[in-house]
Amino acid sequence: MAWTRKQITGRHAALLSLTCCYAVLWIGGVAQSWHGVASANQRWLAALFLTLTAMIVLISARTRADLMSLIMIAALRFAVEFLGVHFEVPFGKYSYVTSH
Repeated sequence: MAWTRKQITGRHAALLSLTCCYAVLWIGGVAQSWHGVASANQRWLAALFLTLTAMIVLISARTRADLMSLIMIAALRFAVEFLGVHFEVPFGKYSYVTSH
């Protein structure tokens, strides 16, 4: 099922605003990295960055089938990650470390 004209207008507005936020975060992150001023209390920005990325991808889906495919891929990725961290399958033993 394709999107209606009204949904496309709203979708484009949302996509534009999310992409602008994403660009600001990306440029700010690169600038902080270049100047070495990133601090540990800004770790929440990584979660925001990833959330914006996911929202942009989901909003970009043109049909319900596309959207369901993306959701299923995300669920499968999460399941594989969960199995890897908790049961050491399929990648063997690994863990996440804190960054400095």
